Amino acid sequence: MKRIILMVFLMTFLLASALVNEAKAQLVVTEASSLNGWTADSLVRNILLDNGLSISNAKFNGSSGVINCNSIGVFDTGNEPTNLGISSGLIIATGAATVAVGPNNNGSLNMPTTCPGYSDPQLTGIASGETHDVAVLEFDFVPWSDTLSFKFVFGSEEYMEYANSQYNDVFGFFLQGQNPAGGIYDNQNMALIPRTNEVVSINNVNLNHNGQYYVDNTNGQTIQFDGFTIPLEVMFPVVPMTTYHIKFAICDVIDNELDSGVFIEAQSFTTNLAYSMTIDTLLYNDIPDDYYFCANRMIEFNTLTDWQYDDLIWYFGDGSSAVGANVTHVYQEEGFYDVLNVLHNPHRSLDSIYLNKTIEVKSIHSESAASICRGESYEWNGNLYSESGIYIDTLDAVMYCDSIVTLNLTVFESDTTSLEATSCNSYEWNGHTYYQSGVYFSYEQNVHGCDSVIKLNLNIGNTTIYPVETVHTCSNNYYWHGQYYAQDGLYYDTIYDAAGCEEIYTLDLSLSEAYHINLTETVCDRYPWPSAEGGYLTETGLYHYEGATVLGCDSIVDLDLTVGKTPDLHIVGLTIVEVASDVCPGIYNYFISDSLELAQCTVQWSCSEPQWMLLPNSDPYCCTLIVRTLGSAELKATASCPSGCDDEYTIEIFSSNIGVGEVDENKVKVYPNPANDVINIEANYIDRIEMYDVYGQLVKELHLGKAASATINTCDLQGGIYFIEVSAIDRKIVERVIISK
Repeated sequence: MKRIILMVFLMTFLLASALVNEAKAQLVVTEASSLNGWTADSLVRNILLDNGLSISNAKFNGSSGVINCNSIGVFDTGNEPTNLGISSGLIIATGAATVAVGPNNNGSLNMPTTCPGYSDPQLTGIASGETHDVAVLEFDFVPWSDTLSFKFVFGSEEYMEYANSQYNDVFGFFLQGQNPAGGIYDNQNMALIPRTNEVVSINNVNLNHNGQYYVDNTNGQTIQFDGFTIPLEVMFPVVPMTTYHIKFAICDVIDNELDSGVFIEAQSFTTNLAYSMTIDTLLYNDIPDDYYFCANRMIEFNTLTDWQYDDLIWYFGDGSSAVGANVTHVYQEEGFYDVLNVLHNPHRSLDSIYLNKTIEVKSIHSESAASICRGESYEWNGNLYSESGIYIDTLDAVMYCDSIVTLNLTVFESDTTSLEATSCNSYEWNGHTYYQSGVYFSYEQNVHGCDSVIKLNLNIGNTTIYPVETVHTCSNNYYWHGQYYAQDGLYYDTIYDAAGCEEIYTLDLSLSEAYHINLTETVCDRYPWPSAEGGYLTETGLYHYEGATVLGCDSIVDLDLTVGKTPDLHIVGLTIVEVASDVCPGIYNYFISDSLELAQCTVQWSCSEPQWMLLPNSDPYCCTLIVRTLGSAELKATASCPSGCDDEYTIEIFSSNIGVGEVDENKVKVYPNPANDVINIEANYIDRIEMYDVYGQLVKELHLGKAASATINTCDLQGGIYFIEVSAIDRKIVERVIISK
């Protein structure tokens, strides 16, 4: 179906171009390079190919891509036939394909090509000299029957001046493949004069030789070539389901003057495969445009073919299909359906045969509806009907289908309708005012136009005043008749009953002192609460308290409490330091223990001595202090946390000159460093040893009391950096050690 659609598009384009010739017979040629995106495969599949074979590997001048050459094109003879003898197809020329367009007003026309240089061994083999302007269309094909044929016309500007000369342009249809008679077709030229072995050429077909196949086009009005052949048919036997290669080739010889061309008839490249289809015994080509088939009726679809190798598939256009040469189908709905008959080739998946037909399906069935009242009759198609029911009649056949009409008749009864109504004091109905309850009647037609009696059961009501409702409550509000009241007083409400009458209610309300308080609090560490253990709440949560006022009314407090934890800061580092001079200050490191608790907090460091300097550190929980003078100062760490529970910690640091008060026996030694399994510590007086990881977490702690040495077992610690704080006599020493594993 795709090939048919493309052919329609192309022919429409060519016919539109022909209109510029004022309906005068004129050859119309469109170069393939002007057909957007067309390839050699597009030309063969959509122009030349008919039923009974599949093609592949199509190329023009060796390329399978989009054609950019003007030596090949599509032709059509416009609204009226030319003297070419072929109405449409492909043209391959030694110049631009449009060189063939008439009238014949130039006896030696040459139109240059846009094709790059190309050569072909078969053309070289039959040429009498050097070849020029070579144009070759070639492809593989698989015939599905035993005979292949196509039609062509050869024309040239070399007629008749160069007949029987060395300047003959040459062309040929070179076939490669198995010969059913034996052997192979070894690039055999099939462009032969009928019933001879002579190839078609200027020397072999002209006024003087084989003139019955020659058309003298001197002063011709539709074709430019000075002469051309009559339509000739190429026919040769093949072996079905065997791959062949064919080459349509043409070129100039010796020079590139005086162009020639070969016309190949559209859809003439075919085998002798018999194939057609019928729908309800009508050949698909013979079905009139205004013909339609009936919905909900069995329709026969038949394929007529002598091909035995393939599966026959019918596609009915409504999403369903069937396999077989003879099938049936029922369309459920009206509409237009594209019927597609596919002759699938199981031996090659490259191609299939497609025959299609758009058919119209109509529903001849019509329905009508009518209604009457009981006691009446209805006339339809010459008959009287007085009972409800569906009545069917068959009219004369249309398009071989019975026309069925249906009547849906409804008989309505005269009825009595009862109405219920309630009103306050009075009621309006059918133009009358009623003040008393009772039963009333009205006589009229119902919605179907039949006599009807309407019965009214009427209830007349009156206004009601209810006794005063006295309420005393300990609540600070009272809910009454859909509303809350928060003050003492008299309140009134009026509602309406089903009859629309007033119902008046009175409330005498007294409220006592009572309260219900909702609190939302955010505190640090604890919050006072009367019912809590120890009198304080220390955890975030929802809390509820119920008590009583001195008047006996409930006192309720609901608390939504958020408790933030104040961080417990502790600075680890030397409190007694030494400094040489302003030029050689002392540099000491300090860090905060338990720093994991400060993950969400911001830590700021400060020193009270302005001449001492704090260096920035990438770890906010550590700082480096440069001690430049003698004396003392406070080092402070302040933690600001998202919970609002901030904390600060201060240590006092004393500095003295290096060597002041230093006693050798008080030196502290920590070794080895790096360490592996143990760390040794030596001093004359060791009071306490604390070991921290890089996060400030205490990992080891020893309380010794005047020990001279100690050993820390580090087998259970991971490799990394640790800090050891040794308290000895009146000083603290912090050493950085590395544990390697």
